[in-house]
Amino acid sequence: MCKIVESEQFEVVELIAALPNPKDYGEVGTTGKGTVYVGLDEAINSAILVLREKSNNCPMCILAALRQSGIIPAISIHAFDYKAEVERFWKEKNEEDRRQDDFEACH
Repeated sequence: MCKIVESEQFEVVELIAALPNPKDYGEVGTTGKGTVYVGLDEAINSAILVLREKSNNCPMCILAALRQSGIIPAISIHAFDYKAEVERFWKEKNEEDRRQDDFEACH
């Protein structure tokens, strides 16, 4: 996605560093979706704001950081919905391309 919008692709290691380490939180138990840690979901949701800034809000970069950090599967990451983010990305990209095509057709 970064290449599509001609943006710099960020080092996933830098993005992962912005995320909380699950080992720093007390383990409560497990569910079918993964391990539950006290306070981790809130910390992740706060860190998503930092990830958005560091990745130019790239859904693929954010997902890569979450997966490679070991945080996913997390029980509830409310601040990031990959499917919705990608749909929004493509909608905005297609609208931008259409406006550019319209501009070029007029000039």
